[in-house]
Amino acid sequence: MELSKEVVIETIGRYWQKLIFVLGLGLVAVGIASFFPSRSSSEVEIITSPAETASGAESRQTLITVDIEGAVLKPGIYELPEGSRVNDLLVACRGLSAEADREWVAQNLNKAAMLSDGGKFYIPKIGEKQKPVVAGDVGGQQTVSLNQATLTDLQTLPGIGPSFAQKIIDYREAQGGFKSVEELMAVPGIGAKTYAKLKDKITL
Repeated sequence: MELSKEVVIETIGRYWQKLIFVLGLGLVAVGIASFFPSRSSSEVEIITSPAETASGAESRQTLITVDIEGAVLKPGIYELPEGSRVNDLLVACRGLSAEADREWVAQNLNKAAMLSDGGKFYIPKIGEKQKPVVAGDVGGQQTVSLNQATLTDLQTLPGIGPSFAQKIIDYREAQGGFKSVEELMAVPGIGAKTYAKLKDKITL
């Protein structure tokens, strides 16, 4: 049976329509594949979150242990990063309690002073008998803090009268605090002999 010319043309037209449709799908698939290239396992990028990075840094950081007691909201022993200041300790213990002698704190506590490992601080209550500022305990004997002690506190040290006590405070204020207990020998009039008598009774 012989097909008419119109039928042949219609059949060829449908064939080309299908061919063009299939080719079009192929081109779309190739385009999508090129837009989202696959990665081999060796090219996978591992991204560490900021929290994980901070946690890793913290674990490598040296910590010091400091004790704070008295009129603070949460007295106790705290571990802080090495290089922390007295103010960091006050933040850690949630600050002063309502009973704290704030006038004493303002006059005697240097919040900018650097903490030392094993240090101890006591915040008195209003009307409480004030004790020398101490920052440690050596062989059962409290040690006086060079960076925290008042004029009166320093005079509890053997051989340190009002004059030397004032010189220590003047030096401390001029230098922004003592960086080591050995630095006490830099105070005018305090030499190696005096330091030898005091080294077991002082701390930062």
